[in-house]
Amino acid sequence: MQAIAALARKNPALFPVLFVFAVATIVTPCRAETPPMSATVTEVKNDVRTKPEKKDERPAKVSDVIAGSDVLRTGERSLAEIEFSNKTIARLGSKSVFTIGSAGEFRVEKGLTLISVPKGQRGGRIVTSAITAAIEGTTVIAQEVEIPPKTPGGKPRRAAKMIFLEGNGRILDPTGNQSIPIKAGQMIVQFADTPKLGKPREIDIEELLQGAAIIHGFSRNLPTMPAINDVITGQRTDVSRGVLVAQGKAAPPAEVRTAPDAPFNQSSIQNSTGGLCRDVGGGFFLCTVPMPGFTCAPAEGGGFVCVP
Repeated sequence: MQAIAALARKNPALFPVLFVFAVATIVTPCRAETPPMSATVTEVKNDVRTKPEKKDERPAKVSDVIAGSDVLRTGERSLAEIEFSNKTIARLGSKSVFTIGSAGEFRVEKGLTLISVPKGQRGGRIVTSAITAAIEGTTVIAQEVEIPPKTPGGKPRRAAKMIFLEGNGRILDPTGNQSIPIKAGQMIVQFADTPKLGKPREIDIEELLQGAAIIHGFSRNLPTMPAINDVITGQRTDVSRGVLVAQGKAAPPAEVRTAPDAPFNQSSIQNSTGGLCRDVGGGFFLCTVPMPGFTCAPAEGGGFVCVP
């Protein structure tokens, strides 16, 4: 504005033009990019269904549009991929439920969803029952599970897990009053009935993704795989320098391995739990005692629900 005033003083004949320009500069609002509110189905495998708002559920097919309150659901041993207009990709693992919420919301209602937002694109929020992730230009795996009670008639608990494969973000509690940063190569696990946010911790991304259908089960490569590979390379370097402690390589014993339909195949990050724990699905274990190196919380009816 000072430059415009100075130019007007030097050349009074330009004042009317400069005045109009200055007013337009002040009153014209900035046009913020609106997050996409719909996505197109790009791939389906096995049992994938959609329920458009106010319509009956039906099998989903490639080129279907998912928008508003539409529900996308996968069955056992099934996968789905959708793509938004800004090239954001969402992938659903088996037995998962996903919806698009209000502007920029990706709602993980059940199971496993991968959200990949390209660099330079406006992100949004990944919403679960226990935590919300504010993201922009990153790739995140979010998981929502219900933990079965240890005893019949007990009250199930809901829990969420988020893993940042590349890029950074922030984790918020459901009220938005608590917020913590999270970076690539970190995971956070939160139970819906735990008021205080947990702390993110390092996780071996290379080990985690070996054989993971959410990454390798689709016909095309994830566009952000080069960035994810950079994180893996960085973790290897940190391990060699002693900055990061390497994860154990031993697979868990047969009695506690995840079910064949789990979103992640057997992975060393699950560690060995012996006869102290039983697998309750979704990467969670019900244990008689808190397990070292696990994230644990008291379970309804006794024992502890733990995540490796």
